[in-house]
Amino acid sequence: MTDLKIILFMFACAAALAPTESHCPQDATIQNMLGKILTLIRKTEYEGCYIDASKRDLAGVAGISNTKMTIDMCLKRCRSLGQTYAGLQFSHQCYCGLSFGQHGKAPESDCNMACGGDPTEKCGGGFRNSIYKLI
Repeated sequence: MTDLKIILFMFACAAALAPTESHCPQDATIQNMLGKILTLIRKTEYEGCYIDASKRDLAGVAGISNTKMTIDMCLKRCRSLGQTYAGLQFSHQCYCGLSFGQHGKAPESDCNMACGGDPTEKCGGGFRNSIYKLI
């Protein structure tokens, strides 16, 4: 297949919102690319880096921890739970909520930890959330 055909096929697979269907590629690298396409299709807005504390800023649902965390993984979880915001923290944690910002904004440089599942992505920092709005 030509590069354009491969891209169109992957987009069609992602647009079906079912990248695990048998007609879609199952290779991990391709699945990661499909996840990024889905993130774009579902639209999100990066809000910035925000301070967290023991009284969680995103308190909508219990957070999860996964050493293979990616931005897309966290966004999918929060979206499936009907939340408005997703926050990634400490490279492997995901928090969801309907509001955020009670502890204030942090410098963008504080959200400098690579995501455990994709080192090209940033997943917050120590008590710092990379916040995304789910549109």
